[in-house]
Amino acid sequence: MNRVGQFFRNVYLLFTKDLSREEFERLFSSETRGMYEFYNRSVPSLEGEKNKFIRAVKLAWHLFIAFLTRLSPARRILYAMALLLVLTSRNRVDNTDALYAFLILTFLLALEMAERLTTRDELEVA
Repeated sequence: MNRVGQFFRNVYLLFTKDLSREEFERLFSSETRGMYEFYNRSVPSLEGEKNKFIRAVKLAWHLFIAFLTRLSPARRILYAMALLLVLTSRNRVDNTDALYAFLILTFLLALEMAERLTTRDELEVA
């Protein structure tokens, strides 16, 4: 196999190693439900809103705000910068802004993952 083919095979294996159907089912069922319940705790009641579309928009906005408020202030600023870069990248010929947004979001995801794994390790030790 040539080097380019081997590279793409390695990338494919990196993303699919240990992947199972059960993992996807858990991701889109229990984990998604748990995430929604976590963020929905701080969402005000929307029972009085009769328009389903407006209600859905308000719910999405409140969930987004709940997500933002759980980020540290520095991470919130980085997230806002990434959002702005995504929005401004639509009007440009080059994709530099989108690349920067991707890098910022990947950095934030890595920080959150490291924090989660550190917490899990500390709980296991305790």
